Formats: sequence, C-alpha cells, structure tokens
Amino acid sequence: MSKIKTHKHQHFIPESYLKAWLDPDSPKSQEPYIWVARKDGSNMGNKAPKNIFCQTDTYTIATEDGGRDLSLEVFLSKIEGEFIKVRKDTFSQRLPINRYVRLVLCSFVAAMYSRTPAYEQKIATQWQVVLDLTDKMQEEYSRASSKQKRRMVKVLSGGVSFNEEDYLTIQEVEELRNSPLQNTLGLAVPILARELEKVPFSILETEDKVGFITSDNPCAWIDPAIYQKPRPFGAGGLVSPTIEITFPISPTQMVLFSKTFPWPNYYVDIRGLPLNELNKRTCMNSNEKIVVRKNELRASWFSF
Repeated sequence: MSKIKTHKHQHFIPESYLKAWLDPDSPKSQEPYIWVARKDGSNMGNKAPKNIFCQTDTYTIATEDGGRDLSLEVFLSKIEGEFIKVRKDTFSQRLPINRYVRLVLCSFVAAMYSRTPAYEQKIATQWQVVLDLTDKMQEEYSRASSKQKRRMVKVLSGGVSFNEEDYLTIQEVEELRNSPLQNTLGLAVPILARELEKVPFSILETEDKVGFITSDNPCAWIDPAIYQKPRPFGAGGLVSPTIEITFPISPTQMVLFSKTFPWPNYYVDIRGLPLNELNKRTCMNSNEKIVVRKNELRASWFSF
C-alpha cells in the first residue's frame, strides 16, 4: 500500500458541522468565523471553523508496511456529508422526518458521541483499568502456592473451558488502550446508531439571536437515575427509561432523544429558561471549549 501523506489534520468536530455557527455579522473582508470560549466562559475569541478541533491522524490506522489506512476518516466523512444534506434540506425546512432522515441523524449523533477526545480518553481509561487489574492478578498469582493457583484459575474461569482465541492478550489490550478510536470506532458507531433509532426524539427550535451553543463534546447524556440509591440497572445508558440525549443540530435546532418527552418527531418551539438550561447541559458536557454564533455569553450556562 502506498504511504498516503494527505489528510493528516483530521477534525474531531467537523468543519462542515461548525459552519452553522458562523457569526452572521462576520465582516465581508474577513474569513467567516465562529466564537469559541473555554467551558467556564473565559478566553472568548473568534476562529475560522477549519482552524479548530483538529488533531494529527486522529482516525488514521497505521499499517504493517508503514502506510496510513484512512478508511475511518472516509467512513466518518460520508456520514458528515449525508447529515449536512439532511440539515439543509429537511431540518431547516421543517419537513417530515422519514426513515432515511432518522437513520442519518442517528448515525451522525452516534459518530459525534464516539469520535471526540473526551470519548477516546474514557475508553482508554477503561482499558487501563483492565491492565491494572491484570497486573494485580499476575502479582497475586506469582506469590500463590500450587493449590492456590489451581483455585484461582477455577474461580476466574468460572469452571468454563476457553480456547486461546477467546482471550485478549496483554499486547492486544495495550493496543486498545493506546489507540481506542482506531480499534473501536468502526463498530461502535453503527451499533450505537441502531440503538438510537429505537428512542423517540424531537427537534427543539428557537428564534433566539444566540440560540443553541455547541462544543468540543456536543452529545450530552443526562439521566437522573444515576443519582438514585440504590442505582437502578442500566442507569445512564440507553436502556434507562429516564435517559435524555441532547445534540445541537444548529443554533436554531437541537435534537432531544427521550423516552418520556411527549412529542416524538415533531418540531417543538422553545424559548427562555428551557433554552438556557439546554445550553447549560452542552456547556457542562463540553471537554474544554464551547462554540457560540455571537459574541455573547450568558451567566446561566456556567452555573454548575
């Protein structure tokens, strides 16, 4: 395979998605820009979408011959392209949402949840826990007597016989920790998209001049059940009856996935307090930065 050198700078928040937040008052003499601030509201400044939220080879898979496999980047680009069409031709026109539009929306939201540095760190941390636990077990095993070792093997296997191919090696787990997106993204996105398709959703709308904000981690999962004691099974996940997932589509629209919201698949006008509360969610869920289409911040977004 030829060693492809293009597409090294890859956006984890797509430039095409961010263009919806271009300041309508950008001077014609300047490249259009969005407004970016830290999640605490500090360091507000304007930037062109192409110059923000990108990293080097975020989704590139290194091949054995030293080449660069860009299949994940191409996969994500196709989902982005379809979403931008749907945002322009369906959502902005407030047209009925058919099965294909729903599929595109769910696929894009799944991708935007699964491709960010915040998600990458979350998955890497989970695999690090596995490695740490393995180290502790190996240490205990090395100190155990022969009888204790036989007992440990029996307990850990649950009395079930496994073939070698049923196990992950330490090297494989280390690779999952070191490159979580490259190893999981291609499977995670379609699986999550299929599950999202089962959840009712509504398109929330506003005519507020600032509107909905977005961020470097725009897909927010909120579930009050995670604070209950005892914590219900599935709390915080898609099986929970009280889970809510919000994702800003544009400054004028946000999708809300909810099993309890009363108007699935309808365009619902909101304003005032609900808008600020939803922007607060986006702000709280951000990793480091938020995006606004106007040079204006509101104190209620940062009261957490």
